[in-house]
Amino acid sequence: MNEYDINKGVILAFDSSALTCSAGVIKDGKAAASVFSNNGLTHSKTLLPSIEKVLADSQTDADGVSAVAVTVGPGSFTGVKIGVSTAKGIAFTKNLPCLAVSSTAASACGAAGFDGMICPVFDARRGMLYNALFLSEKGGVKRLCADRQISAEELAKELKKTDKKILITGDGAEIFAKECEKKGLSFSLAAQSVMFIRPEGIYEAIKNGLYEEKTQENLSAVYLRPPQAERERLEKLEAEKKHNKQGE
Repeated sequence: MNEYDINKGVILAFDSSALTCSAGVIKDGKAAASVFSNNGLTHSKTLLPSIEKVLADSQTDADGVSAVAVTVGPGSFTGVKIGVSTAKGIAFTKNLPCLAVSSTAASACGAAGFDGMICPVFDARRGMLYNALFLSEKGGVKRLCADRQISAEELAKELKKTDKKILITGDGAEIFAKECEKKGLSFSLAAQSVMFIRPEGIYEAIKNGLYEEKTQENLSAVYLRPPQAERERLEKLEAEKKHNKQGE
């Protein structure tokens, strides 16, 4: 059960799970500082400077942070790893609680003002998407399904069954929009201000109970599939097995 009081203290929230990078400081339930970057630089170069900037802009000493909120995936293997490792490092020094938020929940909750179904999608490569579905109504957001890996075609077919208005968010939105158009599916693309994950979305996810409180020891990343190097290794082994079998 999540019992962290988000309306008290200082939450340092950040995301590096996909193409973009963002960080923010929430003080006593209100955003005190926020920064967002989509400049193509690696998150190893942008995340820590972003964190330092929001702490400075909000006049927050690192010792004043009472909790660390971070997106734990699904998303880019490297980006998720950087975010989770950074959160663990910050939490370790002061034994701070970690608030683990799904990337899909943070993305959906960034558009919490929408009335209907919110469909965050992230490019999982090889024709696949990372996705979950959320219902947003009366200012609240609730999860409709678990995070998953799904093809654009399958997801579009699933959405054809709903009578709700559909809003697509995430870095895979344009890819998925093309499939929706093929299927004749009615939808809206999120505005650029809420298309990508920002600290405000992370905070909204926490407000809606879409998070898990962890210690720095048990905070972990959610990948949904092995990293590329591991997939390539398994594919190579499978190819060798087939070759050896054919040679028997």
